[in-house]
Amino acid sequence: MDKQLDALAASLPAGAGYPGPALREPLLVVRIHELLAQTAPEDSDHVWDRLRDIQQEAGLMPLLTKPVGEREMQETMLREVQRHLPRMLKESSPEEFWRWLVGEAESAAAQVSGDDQGRYVRDRINEMLEAAGVTRRYQIGSGPNRM
Repeated sequence: MDKQLDALAASLPAGAGYPGPALREPLLVVRIHELLAQTAPEDSDHVWDRLRDIQQEAGLMPLLTKPVGEREMQETMLREVQRHLPRMLKESSPEEFWRWLVGEAESAAAQVSGDDQGRYVRDRINEMLEAAGVTRRYQIGSGPNRM
């Protein structure tokens, strides 16, 4: 699969000789669909990442992006919070930290429709805070205005 992706990437500069993006982009979409049809499920993330990089390097707007479900987007956002949490705890003021954390929590909760999303996100973030050594007193409390 990597060889096919490399061939796709190598073909794009030659595609710049086409009269314009209107002719170049449908050909690229066809090639992308062909590659995706041949992709094994376990290689899907790798292929989508490479396709995104190939399109960016060619200076094209992403023509196709990986379909992402609501819950998957929320989990991705929560992983990003977890990744940045130690740095934010260490390097930001308490006000900056809480403004950042509450903004991230609200964004993550908004990704999935349902009344329990605020509670789910709050619980996940409190687990992260606890793992980082933040006592319960300073974690996100319950209630409608606590998120």
